[in-house]
Amino acid sequence: MAVLQEAFEAFGLWALCDEVEALIEKALAGVDRDEFDALHRLSEAAAAVADLRNVPAWRFPNTGTVEALLAQLESVKAPLLSVIEDPETSIRDQIEAHLVQISANLLASPAPATSPRQAAELSTLTEKYKSGIGSAIERARQSASDAEDEVRKVVAAKDHAIAALTEQLEELKASIAAEKADVTAQAARLDTALTTSNTAFTTKMTDWQMALDEGLKNAKESASLQLQENANRAEGHLEQLRELEGQSRKLVEATARNSISTEYGIHAKQQNRAATIWSVCAVVLAVGGLAALLVMVNGISEVTTPEAIWKTSVSALTLAIATYMGREASGHRKEARDAKRTQLDLNALEPFLANMDVDTAHDLREQFAKQIFGRPLANSKDHSGFAWLPTKEAAATEDKSAGSVA
Repeated sequence: MAVLQEAFEAFGLWALCDEVEALIEKALAGVDRDEFDALHRLSEAAAAVADLRNVPAWRFPNTGTVEALLAQLESVKAPLLSVIEDPETSIRDQIEAHLVQISANLLASPAPATSPRQAAELSTLTEKYKSGIGSAIERARQSASDAEDEVRKVVAAKDHAIAALTEQLEELKASIAAEKADVTAQAARLDTALTTSNTAFTTKMTDWQMALDEGLKNAKESASLQLQENANRAEGHLEQLRELEGQSRKLVEATARNSISTEYGIHAKQQNRAATIWSVCAVVLAVGGLAALLVMVNGISEVTTPEAIWKTSVSALTLAIATYMGREASGHRKEARDAKRTQLDLNALEPFLANMDVDTAHDLREQFAKQIFGRPLANSKDHSGFAWLPTKEAAATEDKSAGSVA
């Protein structure tokens, strides 16, 4: 039984063709050459399937072929979506397989026929095209005739200009011949003048050369004296620069020393402030704990056993916290004293070394640095702190270890 025209036009294949065409356009944006060719052929196949819509429905004995094409186009959407998401994905083999199936179903489908209305429209377009071509040929012929007239006019003007130029050339030749005779006469007079001028120039050049040699000799002597004076002045400037360099180095060292000393002083003040805070807190907690303990002892006959245990635990905890705060205060106090002592040592070092020779001062500075930066931290909680330089005890231990190994 033939397919009805209404059912044929409402078939979902035609909307699917448009959807597949849109997916192909998106996929063509980022694929390589091989994928592009495969997608282009798929686009042509989809267009051929869409052309089946123009075939009358009665030419389809059943919907089997159309449904097969619908299934093929539906299955080709998955590889198209994958290549849109990742343009590096290769779908060429899948597209080729689908093209084989679509071609087979297209061969089994009736070919679109040309209707009389379409033939009439094509004939009308052909006549219009023929008329346009004839008009264009006529215009081209008219343009060629006009151009030929213009060429004749240009050739006539050119011949006239050549004749005028030839006449002017003859007049110019005659003028050149007359000027040539005058130039010959002037050349003879110029040779005599050049000979006289050459003799006078040679004499003056000899005098100038002698004067130049004398001037160069005097200039060399003056330049030699000036170079010697400049060398002496440069040596003096260099000596001044050395003195300024020494002064600047001392200034930099003094500035750095004062800055470090100031930092130690600031650190000492901060540690003193922290020690004071910890001490006050420890005293307050200790007094509070002792007061609570005394109150409990005075009224112990009226206190129950659980209450006594609870109050005793709280008092013990308070005294333990006060003890911890006292230890923290002591540590900060030691750290403040150590920082203050270091500040005083740094301030007294340079005045002490001022009257010593350079080598002795250098050795004393090195020993001072080892003593300052190699000693342990003042806080007893971390007495074995990091040492910037090895201490004497560490060096002695290393020497003993080396002796035992030997």
